[in-house]
Amino acid sequence: MNIVESNFKNKLTNNEFVITMEVSPPDEFDLQSFFPKFDFLSKTTIDALNITDTARAQGRMSPLAISSLIQNQFDIETIMHIAVRHRNLLSLHSDLMGAHALGIKNIFSVMGDKPKKDSPFFNSTFSNLTPNSALKLMDNFNKGISISGEKLKSSANFYKGAAFNPSTQNLEKEIQNLKHKVESGADFLLTQPFYSTKTLQNILNIIGEFPIPLIIGVLPLRSIKNAQFLQTHVPGININSEIMSLMESSKSPIKTGMEISSNIVNQFKGKIAGMYYIPPFNNYKSILEFTKRLELPFSFQ
Repeated sequence: MNIVESNFKNKLTNNEFVITMEVSPPDEFDLQSFFPKFDFLSKTTIDALNITDTARAQGRMSPLAISSLIQNQFDIETIMHIAVRHRNLLSLHSDLMGAHALGIKNIFSVMGDKPKKDSPFFNSTFSNLTPNSALKLMDNFNKGISISGEKLKSSANFYKGAAFNPSTQNLEKEIQNLKHKVESGADFLLTQPFYSTKTLQNILNIIGEFPIPLIIGVLPLRSIKNAQFLQTHVPGININSEIMSLMESSKSPIKTGMEISSNIVNQFKGKIAGMYYIPPFNNYKSILEFTKRLELPFSFQ
């Protein structure tokens, strides 16, 4: 599917609420059991699929390959993640040009997770790039300018995303980084999941509104053990004691987890541009249950 203009971009530009869902590329060569997981997509109005890049520094199939295959097989846009920690400038340049040639126009630039010391990939983090490096490179490509500053025969039309962490311990630095990302060419933001409305409201009280569309991350909790794991092992996630107690005492933790996250989306409707759904344990169909709880003009059947 070769998209001249990103429909995902058009919806955000027109202030329409967007719903995206995260997809983890497979960690094996066999794709026969991978693609059937998304057969239900034809029954939804998901706007795009976020294709992660070596999330938690685990070895998985290239997001470039999976993004292209999914777009062609399911006729749905993807947002290809690019983790710059595991790339040098030459490979970044190559992947971006390849993505555009394959019709992948939505790119999310992120630093990427550090491998653990006992990981076989521990010594493979060699890059001195930052997410802003990718944003600036794409911005130049969109202007028809090469990496060396020369005029290209044609220009790209990347729609560029960047990360924002509302649960940061250093909010002043995060807001400053946001400014630099916008200056580097970011068009939209994706956040890490958060579990308290105060988290985002405190930021809105400071900055008023975000300078570019904000799409909040949503990862419904499934149990107290799940919450504890996310708090301990996933960078950027902070779950307060009140939410922990709520999950621990719940007689139906899956339902409670859904309610916590859907209440956040509902409360900020009108102040956020959309939702970035992260399916618990790669249970992709769970988005059908989750969206039934949203106070939007539509819900998936």
